[in-house]
Amino acid sequence: MSSKVLTFSPIDTEQQKKLQPASLNYECKVMELVNGKEMQTDDETGFMFHQYAQTAPKEITSKGKKMVFGSSSRNYMKVPIFTDQTSCLEFEKQINFYDDEFAENRATIFGKFDKLYTHMRSVKEPKEADDLDAEVDPEKASRPKFNSVKMRFEMSWNYYLNGQLLDEENQNLARTAFFNARKNKQDPTTVSVKLHFTDDNGVRTTKEVSFADIKNTNENKTDKIVQEKDKILTRVMHRRPDNIPADAKPVAECTEEELVQYYGQGELVHVNTPEDLDKYYKHGCHVRLVYKPLKIYAQRNKNAEGKRNCSYIFEIKFIDIVNTRQNTTSNVSNKKYEHYVFGSRNSTTETTTEYSQPKTTNKNQSVKVVKDDTEEDEKEDNDENDVDGEEQEEQDDVEEDEEDEEEEPVVVTKSKSRSKVVVEEPVKTKTVSRKTK
Repeated sequence: MSSKVLTFSPIDTEQQKKLQPASLNYECKVMELVNGKEMQTDDETGFMFHQYAQTAPKEITSKGKKMVFGSSSRNYMKVPIFTDQTSCLEFEKQINFYDDEFAENRATIFGKFDKLYTHMRSVKEPKEADDLDAEVDPEKASRPKFNSVKMRFEMSWNYYLNGQLLDEENQNLARTAFFNARKNKQDPTTVSVKLHFTDDNGVRTTKEVSFADIKNTNENKTDKIVQEKDKILTRVMHRRPDNIPADAKPVAECTEEELVQYYGQGELVHVNTPEDLDKYYKHGCHVRLVYKPLKIYAQRNKNAEGKRNCSYIFEIKFIDIVNTRQNTTSNVSNKKYEHYVFGSRNSTTETTTEYSQPKTTNKNQSVKVVKDDTEEDEKEDNDENDVDGEEQEEQDDVEEDEEDEEEEPVVVTKSKSRSKVVVEEPVKTKTVSRKTK
């Protein structure tokens, strides 16, 4: 049993309606009590082997219809619970701990509205194939199915000018201009921002650009822009050894020293969108995660089944990938978790949600990571774009309804823009803690 002491903030429905009138959900903050102080909590998994990549697919074909999903729709992965992998079972146990603690603190969270909510546990059972499924696609219906946990990547917005992605420096300038305008109660589309550009000859120039011309989508739309989070803030470490020694231990059994000895030094790679992540997280990879319970959501309105669901939203802060199948190189790296090493984390380290321009790291430099304020090929097999059977399901299940994004300030014009660096928290309410058994 986990030794963590969790705290849950009571939901003040009236206050949250006032602060976030357009939100579909109420929110409860989940913290850990450490030495009498509330802190963000996180956990680390062991390495899990994924025969198939578990990120959301780019496209699926269902009932003869092809559906394509953009970056903002691919903001999560489903972590399968393979019963023959110890790290998966330990991960499942920790997720169940969070759900058990939630269940025991419902009265604290919801007060008099407790009976109105249906708790959706985070470990999901797979949909079983019926006789019709077996007749339509016998191979798919016969595949083994496993429980899974849906986990969201840490996401934000990219900024584009004339359909071109701005570099990190200019994105930070645009983001700062937006929040300064909001702080001063100005319409962001009425302000301008000075961006820096370098031409082909290396000459650096400064150009003043109206914020109305800066968008957070690369599509040229003339009507209201649908706000799309397509920027991944989750940090990604990657290794692809050229050669694996014959006496190498399995990845999941390695100590940190053995991991470097057999599989090489990890490199923090630059990942900006889900499509960038596809270059590193492929079929046949070993992965481990640092994740946290971002919040508990509770639906404000009844769903189609007449229920108000509530559940956790888990967010992946860091993912470590060992690809023992393929080999390529990447010399672009950044950092956010500056002195952090898997297996030796300081659980009392505080985290923030502010990010600045990523800094590069020498490829040959030993990578150590801890949380701070900094933001941060070969031809593939023919089946590289295949997806696991569980990912073939349409993305309209109940889990999609639960992940209402944090409410953000909306700027609506013919050329609209919106951004986020730090989510505005509701006014802090009294937090109740309990000790685990």
